[in-house]
Amino acid sequence: MIKSFRRITRIVNNFFIAIVLFIFYFVAVGLSFLIYKTMTIFKKSEKKESYWEDVGDKNLGDNYFSSSY
Repeated sequence: MIKSFRRITRIVNNFFIAIVLFIFYFVAVGLSFLIYKTMTIFKKSEKKESYWEDVGDKNLGDNYFSSSY
């Protein structure tokens, strides 16, 4: 009885350890993917020139803000 109980507890412990490691693996992969996506988003936004930076360099002309529509 005790040997079978020890065997069952060993199987259950290994099963729970496997479940915890499996969940940890997906959490680690998910977090690394989110970090990767946010880094690529920030890289793209850094390369874009904002409107206010662009306007200072360009000659807009006198009628730039008057709409033709």
